[in-house]
Amino acid sequence: MTGCTGVLLVVVICIIYVFATQTARQYIFNGFWLTHKLIVIMYVLTILHGASVIVQKPMFFVYFIVPAILFAMDKMISLSRKKTEIAVLGAEKLPSDITFLQFKRPSKFEYKSGQWVRIACLSHGRNEFHPFTITSAPHEDTLSLHIRALGPWTWNIRNLFDPESLKDGPYPKVNKILNYFKGGLYYSILMKISCLK
Repeated sequence: MTGCTGVLLVVVICIIYVFATQTARQYIFNGFWLTHKLIVIMYVLTILHGASVIVQKPMFFVYFIVPAILFAMDKMISLSRKKTEIAVLGAEKLPSDITFLQFKRPSKFEYKSGQWVRIACLSHGRNEFHPFTITSAPHEDTLSLHIRALGPWTWNIRNLFDPESLKDGPYPKVNKILNYFKGGLYYSILMKISCLK
């Protein structure tokens, strides 16, 4: 069994590695996203591989506990986020393939310079989130993002907010999920752009 699990571990790790390259992430992000779910299989194979106790007593749990706790905390935080809808106030195509998006700032929402949001376009995949730094100042009444079109997803966002394609129609609506921790230690925003008009 050790031989089979060892070979399968090498294959799984190679697949994860290939799809983690910059080129793969840029052109086939969904492949990157799907193959990184193989990490669960990698952990199972690692447990099975060490279960035969050929060299020494298995020590896998020592290296597994901390990442498992961090993963569980991240999932609990993600599930605790509240979802509300905010309006896109403006969009503009800028030079150098940059798209400017401006959102209505939610009431009682505070953030610090340099914080980021993850946005997902529902028509491009519900779970394909991309992080972008908030480019508006904390004292402003709006939130803004400057998104550079580098891969297919960001090009789709640029085309979606093209003034010629909207033709006097409203901007696509945005759903946001906010998560606040008391004491102002951590804020995160998760915005979902509903790309359906």
